[in-house]
This record gives sequence, structure tokens and C-alpha cells, in this order.
Amino acid sequence: MKTPWELTPWSSESEKQWLARIDIGIMPLTDDEWCRGKCAFKLIQYMAHSKPVVASNVGANRSTITNGVNGFLAESAEEWLDALEQLVLDEELRKRMGAESRRIHLERFERAEVQRKIASLITEHHRSANAG
Repeated sequence: MKTPWELTPWSSESEKQWLARIDIGIMPLTDDEWCRGKCAFKLIQYMAHSKPVVASNVGANRSTITNGVNGFLAESAEEWLDALEQLVLDEELRKRMGAESRRIHLERFERAEVQRKIASLITEHHRSANAG
């Protein structure tokens, strides 16, 4: 079975349409100091669009993906191939993991939720600073 590949130049105008068209989000990284310090923004974008994800088991990817639930963390070429093959061949798995990605996104990363958490931290800090 041959999987079609399409390279699409990024633009802010086409990003939403592109994310709506893809089936699986990927985030390959090397395990080095630079990549361990990167955030998982690309994964969060995929998750916001209900996509299952496959990513290198590095840095923030580890706390963004629940392995086997909303996607897969991969360390070797074999693990990458296995994860992608599972998702390509199993539409129900893609849908289930994509739905879980969206749920996790809404629970942890959605803008209003992040704003609520930040406001709560600021309020808590203010109370602590004024209590003593």
C-alpha cells in the first residue's frame, strides 16, 4: 500500500484548511538540548483539530501525548513505522485517538482554560504575598 505525500508550504491563510485535511499529525525531533527545550505547539495544533499524533519521545512531547491514548511516542525508526502503520491502516483507531486528542486539548490547552489557570495562579500568589 502506497501512502500519498503532499508537501505544502506554510501560510497563516492556509493553515486551518491544511489541518482539516490531514489524517495524522507528526512531530519528529532529535533528542538534543535544543529539541528538549522546545514546546509541543505543533502537537497542540494537531490535537485542537482532533488529529491523532505521532511524535519523538522528547521534551514537552512526553507530557502532551499519552502514549497509546491520543497518539504515539516513538524513539526508533521501527517505532515510528509501527505507529504510523497502525494509524494509516486503522480508521477507527485514528478517530478514537483524534477524539481523545481534542478532549485533552480542550481540558489542558484551550485558550479560556489556560487563561483561567493563569488568573488562578496570579490570584493565589497575590493572596499568599498579602497573607504574611
